[in-house]
Amino acid sequence: MTTSPLNDITTHLTSRSAGSAGRRALERFAGAGIDCSNAASPIELALRCQSASDPARSAATVAGLVALAGADELAALTALVALQPGLRRIALRLVRGGAVRMDAEADVAAIAWERIVELADRTHGPHVARAVLEGTWSRARRLAGSRRSGQARTAPAVLCRDAHDHCAADERADPAVLVTLLLEDAERAGALGRRQVVLLEEHVVQDRPLALLAAGSGRSLVSLQKDRQRAERALRSYVSAYASEDGR
Repeated sequence: MTTSPLNDITTHLTSRSAGSAGRRALERFAGAGIDCSNAASPIELALRCQSASDPARSAATVAGLVALAGADELAALTALVALQPGLRRIALRLVRGGAVRMDAEADVAAIAWERIVELADRTHGPHVARAVLEGTWSRARRLAGSRRSGQARTAPAVLCRDAHDHCAADERADPAVLVTLLLEDAERAGALGRRQVVLLEEHVVQDRPLALLAAGSGRSLVSLQKDRQRAERALRSYVSAYASEDGR
């Protein structure tokens, strides 16, 4: 059984760093201006950043990796591992607040990944690592607070709104039930496949972190993140098309 989602992510990067794939990744990183000296693979580059022996160099490396993250999955993964000391501190703060450690690490990993992707393709200064960590802490703290107060995350606001509109539901209706109905309709219409429906049900409706789903399925967090994004885009397209036809 998985005991540390953050350790699993490091293991995944170690595997992805092996051989020619790792060497090609370093060539891409260096071509984008990232200082890859004294690193023979992406995992070594990430661990160099973790060592904090040269904070300015580490900050510049993370900034460069985040800037590439939108188009380079391995850059995003390397940035995520490079930031693990800070992510572990965030998870520990959540555990001290009553969270289960495995759940805390899974939430922190998923939120940090989303934050890295959000910041990709922008111009970055030396403080991008802090921006990722502060954004992760802010979202993780809100999520933990909503769970303590008994409020399930259930679904992103846009998905809840789409579900209400699609089902013509009362505002007091349970968002989780409406999202489930929307997913079933989309599957019947052929807009979503069964695997996409299961993924959105587990992650969105049941509020299970992607890192835990990845650990249970043997797939990478990165792969599931991409699958979730594709499924949500397909669902939004279905809702838009349905609304257009209904309005004729």
